[in-house]
Amino acid sequence: MAIIVKNKNIKEELVDESGNVLGYISYNPEDTTTYTKLCNIMDNILQISDKSKITGNIKKMPEHIEKIEEFAEFREDFQKMKDFFDFHDAKIDEIIKDIDSIFGEGTCKILMGDSKDIDLVSPLLDEVLPKFKEAREKKANKYLDNEKVEQLDVME
Repeated sequence: MAIIVKNKNIKEELVDESGNVLGYISYNPEDTTTYTKLCNIMDNILQISDKSKITGNIKKMPEHIEKIEEFAEFREDFQKMKDFFDFHDAKIDEIIKDIDSIFGEGTCKILMGDSKDIDLVSPLLDEVLPKFKEAREKKANKYLDNEKVEQLDVME
């Protein structure tokens, strides 16, 4: 007797703006570990955003600094910026690790190159989030009766 192995992975191409195929991703939106990592990615993005708002309250930096004494005047603000960028880089590293874990090693290299520009992962997230949401709802709905599902839909 043979065991039939099912594959629920979704496979998609990664293309540049000219339509050239840069690589492929494969993922299973029904995998709970994958879904957890995706939630971690979204949480890290929100943490970066929140920290950015707090850090936004710094003095206007001068066009250029000629003397070390001028630097001292802005030392506290430079430290705030450094702290933010250290935080930002650590969160981006976590995001890169989770994206590569979900979609395949090197996915972030294709999306971001050598940068740590979080905006470059937006097209990927915009594409896959609805698929994860649909898979989660489908799994959850089979455990709910139809009346409860309709009530949930109305509340959203």
